[in-house]
Amino acid sequence: MIFFKIIFWLSFFVLIYAYLGYGMLLWIYLRWFQNKKSKIEDLTQFEPTVTLIIATYNEELIIKDKIENSKQLDYPPDKLKILIVADGSHDNSLSIIGKYPGIELFYKPERKGKSAAINRIMPFVHTPYVIFSDANTLLNPQCIKEIVKHYKDPSIGAVAGEKK
Repeated sequence: MIFFKIIFWLSFFVLIYAYLGYGMLLWIYLRWFQNKKSKIEDLTQFEPTVTLIIATYNEELIIKDKIENSKQLDYPPDKLKILIVADGSHDNSLSIIGKYPGIELFYKPERKGKSAAINRIMPFVHTPYVIFSDANTLLNPQCIKEIVKHYKDPSIGAVAGEKK
């Protein structure tokens, strides 16, 4: 009987920890132990060079909108490099992309998937920060600034946006 009580209370504790305990411990850590000197206001003028990588596959219906959206991002054009990787596309995407100066296209006729395409393009990236985007995702004009400003804090290793 005591064995079942131990199993019950242990299971109950694990369940409560999974739903409430972890969140409370994280909140306590962030509230009391996090360095309070890093404030977002101090990070607003951080504008390093950034590469925007757009992965595509047969995106002729949206690629023009995506490129125009990327060109209209509120980030200094000399600090934003736009690379498009289009492995295996057999539609009109390549000719549409070719009409835009300043966009670098990396194409291979065989399709190996998004991860392989991104891994293939990474040796050509020479900026300290990389942002990945799908072709069917239009970005908010402020997104690059909002993402990179957090990297001024050396304790930040990755930042993610939110798709709405």
